[in-house]
Amino acid sequence: MALAEEIGWRGYWLPHLRALGRNRALLLSGFLHGVWHLPMMLMTPYYHGVGNLWIIIPLFLLTLTTVGVFYGYLRLTSESTWPAAIAHGVFNTFWGQFSALTVAVGSPLVLEYLAGESGLLTLIGTAVLAGWLLVRWNRPAHRVTPHADLSITRPSAAVKAK
Repeated sequence: MALAEEIGWRGYWLPHLRALGRNRALLLSGFLHGVWHLPMMLMTPYYHGVGNLWIIIPLFLLTLTTVGVFYGYLRLTSESTWPAAIAHGVFNTFWGQFSALTVAVGSPLVLEYLAGESGLLTLIGTAVLAGWLLVRWNRPAHRVTPHADLSITRPSAAVKAK
């Protein structure tokens, strides 16, 4: 599923959205990817069925928007959809295994709201990563200037005399 989503969102849509600017395109592709999941969240009990939807949906949309920056970064820097698809697959597999192996203390809502796939802690982690990537990518490239000891020197007068 991750491969199909990444072919659509980062493989097809992201290059078309680049006319808006790279940062906007990255954020918008992630947000639209999140919106695409909303019918499944709203019409079935199988995807994020535990908890208050007024809390889960904003967390989910923000998380997918920020992780979409990472997937988009992988797509644009590698010029291939594969790194984004692999990262997306790893993300999905990790959270599937993590939630299956985790026993929430007190309530399953603790896992959903705090440490789940779109929990608050996950959102903070993906937002920090997205912010770092956007700032790093927007910095002007540092020009490398030769150091005095590495510069080419003129031949000495003795060499010229030969």
